[in-house]
Amino acid sequence: MTRWQFSIDRGGTFTDVVARRPDGGLIVRKVLSVQPGKEGVLKNIGYHLDNMPKTPALMQLIEDTGVKNEEMYKTFNMGVGFCIISPENQVRGIQKII
Repeated sequence: MTRWQFSIDRGGTFTDVVARRPDGGLIVRKVLSVQPGKEGVLKNIGYHLDNMPKTPALMQLIEDTGVKNEEMYKTFNMGVGFCIISPENQVRGIQKII
């Protein structure tokens, strides 16, 4: 491998960052998603998922108590759990593994 690779999961409280160096070594960091004076650093980190599963009944129940939709995704991941984001040409190989 000749380049850096990054995996970033920005949550409501913490952002997890995993970096693979060109030599294959890993660097793992957990930082606060909101840091006074440093909002711009993490502001544009994220991704857009456009094919979400149906909202689970438990998540709908929590949202019905008045928790805003945006907060449901940031705090609870809307019950989705774990996502793998990859280039389209690697999907079949990943599906074989999982």
